[in-house]
Formats: sequence, C-alpha cells, structure tokens
Amino acid sequence: MDPIGASCFSLHIEENNRAIIEERKQDRKFSEIIVSCRSLSHYEGRTFKTLLPQILAAFIAAGYHIVVGISLAYSAILIPALDRNVTNGTDDGEITATKTECSWIASVLVIIIPLGALSGGVIMDQVGRLNTLKLAAIPSVLGWSLIAAATNVPMIIFGRLIVGFASDTGPYRIYSNMDNRLIPIFQSPVNRCYRSTGHSAFSVHNEETGYEHTGPYGCNTNM
Repeated sequence: MDPIGASCFSLHIEENNRAIIEERKQDRKFSEIIVSCRSLSHYEGRTFKTLLPQILAAFIAAGYHIVVGISLAYSAILIPALDRNVTNGTDDGEITATKTECSWIASVLVIIIPLGALSGGVIMDQVGRLNTLKLAAIPSVLGWSLIAAATNVPMIIFGRLIVGFASDTGPYRIYSNMDNRLIPIFQSPVNRCYRSTGHSAFSVHNEETGYEHTGPYGCNTNM
C-alpha cells in the first residue's frame, strides 16, 4: 500500500474509533439518565413507604423554625409581665418597662429581620447553606443569653436585636435545601407547624415557670 493510502486508512480508523468512543459515552450518559429517572419516579409515588423518608427529612430540616416561633412569642409573654410589675408598683429588683419601651421590645425584632435576610443571602453565597445555618446559631445563642442575663430593658432590646438578626439569617436558608430535595406539598406545612410548635412550647413553659425563665429556655432551645 502506498504511503498516502496507508495514511488515509489510518485516519479513517482513528475517526471510527473516536466515533465509537463518543457513542459509548452518550450511551453511558443516557443509561445514567434512565436510572436517575427511575429512582426519582420511585420517590414521587404517593405510597407511605416512599413518602416516609421525605416526611422525616422535612421535619428534621425544618426544626430550626422552632427558634423563629419562640422569638415571635417572647414579646407576647414578656410585655404583660413587665406591665404587671409597673401596675403592682413592686420595688423588689424586678425589671419594669414603660409603654414606649414595651413597644420597642415588641417591634425591634421586625426591624432587624430584613438586615438578617440580606446578610444571610450574602453569607450563603460565600460559605454555603449548611455553614450559614451553623453560623446563624451563634448570634441566636448570644442574643438569648443576653436576654436571660438582662438586668434592664436596654439589655432585653439589644438581645432581641441579635435574636431577630439570627431569626432570618439561618432558618430561611433551609427553604433552598428543601426545594431541591422534597415534594413541595411538605415544605410550607412543616415550616408553619414548627413555628406554631415554638409558640405553643414557649407559652406552656411560661405558664409553668414564669417569664423570668423563658430567656434561658430560648437559649437552651437554640443550643
């Protein structure tokens, strides 16, 4: 065979080999897609066996929202107690608050939440979702610790500021995780269920122990 013919034949063989390799790669990718679709279709079923893992995952992931419910419920528990101290005119070292101070205690959480939401998005882009959740626990614990150790109203307000910042920095990052992994029907109900749980648990704890112990309870819940 002449050199030119041999060269053309060699190129033809190489092209055929490359085409075969490329075709095998495409077949492999197609097989992976088929397997993935079969796996997803298994979990998209409505049987109890396929729904149970997703229900458990949703409840575990959304557990952080208990903190949000506790934070929102705290002012409803604390303010009547502070007002009761003023009405009774007690002078036994208990904290008292004016109506203006009570309004600040109730509203300061809502004021700081937008800043926590914006900061949480930036932090999540830098360090990831899971690390953002871990970091959000730090200001939450610090805020509740400050509230638990408060000796005056400014300490309570400042503690509420820190808690409010953490309330939207961490818990709502869970939504992005749940959206990718769970059936949508479980996402919203579970989050609201946990917030209601936080409200109820905090109210029951207050009835049993008094408002003085609700600050340490909030700190322990975060930890």
